Amino acid sequence: MTDIAAFPTIRNPVDQIGLVLGGLAGETIKAGQVVGYAATGVTRTFVCMDETAGEFPIGIAGHDAVSGEPLTVYGLGSVCRVAVADDTTGIDAGSLVMTNANAVKGTVCEFTPRADLASTVIDATNDTTIDHHAWVVGYAIEDIPGDGTGLIVVCPIPVLYSDHAVVV
Repeated sequence: MTDIAAFPTIRNPVDQIGLVLGGLAGETIKAGQVVGYAATGVTRTFVCMDETAGEFPIGIAGHDAVSGEPLTVYGLGSVCRVAVADDTTGIDAGSLVMTNANAVKGTVCEFTPRADLASTVIDATNDTTIDHHAWVVGYAIEDIPGDGTGLIVVCPIPVLYSDHAVVV
């Protein structure tokens, strides 16, 4: 399992149009990258997403743009082509898709919140602590191979979860 080295060329990332947002690119952005607002955001200025604290996805870049240029972003309800962050691990159709910490920003991986479960043992009380969160970008509507691209329905939402195991 290795991160991809470069974002692939996606010529036409939108398959079906839902919500469309307009604004400016806050950095160099390629068509198909997951974009949102920076942690210290500027109104209607989009940046590529990774796992930077305080940032959250809004949608998928509709075309290439450099910093300061107009950018069309396909948001909620759009069906768009995205790139998988890992060169071997793909995403199953129907799976939730989230942003990724890959150095190649704007990529996605399958949502796996329970990977950290059981890392901490607590007492037998009901634990309602929220320890982690992830930003789901949407859900895959087809199998997407590792090092490949595929279609998702854009539906950005935060998911909160705990990584505690309860001992009874």
